[in-house]
Amino acid sequence: VLPDTALDKEASFRSTSTYLVDKRIDMLPSLLSTDLCSLRCNEEHFAFSVIWEITKDFTIVNVEFYKSIINSKASLTYQQAQD
Repeated sequence: VLPDTALDKEASFRSTSTYLVDKRIDMLPSLLSTDLCSLRCNEEHFAFSVIWEITKDFTIVNVEFYKSIINSKASLTYQQAQD
């Protein structure tokens, strides 16, 4: 999403995706949130990962950033994830 575009302004207005009991209100349009940017089972998606090294008292001692690929191995409902 490019800065200061209509899409960027709409996403900023919505602030975040909201999950309710019976529906969700996406921050981004459906094409992006449920298709292009969604982690669907057995599909590779480019990502940007952050690895933190943290001490036992939660002090961050090292941070590394990586370009990565995510390949989700399961597609679960919220109930399945809770069980």
